[in-house]
Amino acid sequence: TPVEYRHTIADSLVYVVPDAFGDLQGSAAGSVELPLHLDWGPERTYDVDDDGTCSVLYQLTLQNSGSIQEICRIVQAGRLTALWPTMILPARCRQLWETTFPELPTILEAKEHPSWTTPSA
Repeated sequence: TPVEYRHTIADSLVYVVPDAFGDLQGSAAGSVELPLHLDWGPERTYDVDDDGTCSVLYQLTLQNSGSIQEICRIVQAGRLTALWPTMILPARCRQLWETTFPELPTILEAKEHPSWTTPSA
């Protein structure tokens, strides 16, 4: 029997990735304010020093920005590498970034790294 394929909105989303990992020159510390087209909430300023807040900042940017220049201005390569394993991204977005930049650790690689810690029960 034929398998029916349903096209979803997620299949239509376009993700952009810079040509070089080193182009990601965003701030490694301090705060970043997202433009309205990326975050239309009342609190658009994100603390890059806080891992959780920075993860949300990067997730919103990678998923919603259609501009390579904008991504390079917001995202910093070192912070992205550190946060990558814990970031929640659509599968296609994650795959595109990991394929383009093999320097990003996969979730499995991060779990095998000695700095990966999980709380004990």
